[in-house]
Amino acid sequence: MWMGPDGYYDKEGYWHRGPSQGPPPGYGPNYGPRPIKDPYYDQYRDKQVYYDPYGRPVMVRRRPLGPVTQRRRIQARGVGMFTAQEVLEIIVATVVLTVAFALVQVGGIFGMQPFLPNFIAALPISLFATGTAFTAHELAHKFMAQKHGMPAEFVINPTGIVFALVTAAAIGFLLALPGAVVFSGAGADDKTVGKVGAAGPSTNIVMGLIFFPMMFFMSALWLVVFVNFFLAAFNMIPFGQFDGLKVWRWSAGIYLGMVAIIGVMIILSFFHKTILGI
Repeated sequence: MWMGPDGYYDKEGYWHRGPSQGPPPGYGPNYGPRPIKDPYYDQYRDKQVYYDPYGRPVMVRRRPLGPVTQRRRIQARGVGMFTAQEVLEIIVATVVLTVAFALVQVGGIFGMQPFLPNFIAALPISLFATGTAFTAHELAHKFMAQKHGMPAEFVINPTGIVFALVTAAAIGFLLALPGAVVFSGAGADDKTVGKVGAAGPSTNIVMGLIFFPMMFFMSALWLVVFVNFFLAAFNMIPFGQFDGLKVWRWSAGIYLGMVAIIGVMIILSFFHKTILGI
């Protein structure tokens, strides 16, 4: 029977603190897949989670590795460990967002003409904005979760990918939910989960602050600054699966401090955009 240092899984897959009342459901000598319900946000509802010989979740949604690679499966919890499918999905999401941002810059396919030269010219700064904002944001979540021993994996949102491309191409407006890093908060306290939630927006704040003074010398960097602060603001909504709720449950003071910095920098970004004439 497996139990954690301060709790156990009940028969429905929820984590509880206190004396163990029995083994986790589906736990057996083969350590096969079984559903788990995350006690914080049910991020794993209807998903399959795979376990190591100690009963700890190590991988989400993907096909389990065989007995020969058991050691590698356990190592999937380590900081910087990726699955091949995860890497592919991160690349796809980054490329699609780059294209979408470039489309927005030219006002969609019916916007700035001639379309193709302007679209190609917009791709480099769009890629830079996507990499420093979206990709860095998601990797920060993943690495922070892994640092605290939680399985974490980027999962693409096909519907969000298609919607982003269609809206950007048709009307020159971007509303993107391309995917996110899912991690297990099972057995973790609000502080740990809050740190994982804060990692993404904090990365955006740092990136935005770094490039803010640089945009006075290179006006195209305004897009990088704005996208970072906008993404941070969007994710700090204190509701549902957003990072803001995780941070708020951890510390209201830290939440309000982050929101204040983001709000001020968004205002300054627009103010300096006007001065620079971009």
